Amino acid sequence: MKNKLVKKILDHIKEYEGYSNVLYKCTSNKWTIGYGRNLQDVGISKDEAEYMLNNDVDIAIQELEDNFDLWNLPEAAQIVLVDMCYNLGLTKLLEFKLMLKAIQDDDWQEAAHQLMSSKYASQVKRRARFNAALLLSCEQDDSGHGCFL
Repeated sequence: MKNKLVKKILDHIKEYEGYSNVLYKCTSNKWTIGYGRNLQDVGISKDEAEYMLNNDVDIAIQELEDNFDLWNLPEAAQIVLVDMCYNLGLTKLLEFKLMLKAIQDDDWQEAAHQLMSSKYASQVKRRARFNAALLLSCEQDDSGHGCFL
């Protein structure tokens, strides 16, 4: 009986709240998303944030798989590319032409240099330094994983 009532309540709320996958200001002038989730006052739980992160990383991986031979790269380079795709989006990542070419050529010094020479590096500082260090660590990976694109 309780489950039927909860379903009726959910259907009722969905009907009158409506769904939005983007932020909007509700009638109380609060930033809202989904089925009326007031982000300003309620926010999201850590579990919800983890769910969204996992979903977004899955999307980034799929986008990279559709454009690159991701799994033939050293693990450290995979981490960098997924992180950058997650953070910037695929379109912006593809603008890193010289870095991507260096990765394709297994030129890890140049890939790290290109990353650190970018506007991205000045914006995300510590994250970029760590990603550059990951790229440099690929020099020690002699497994022949340099196949890119």
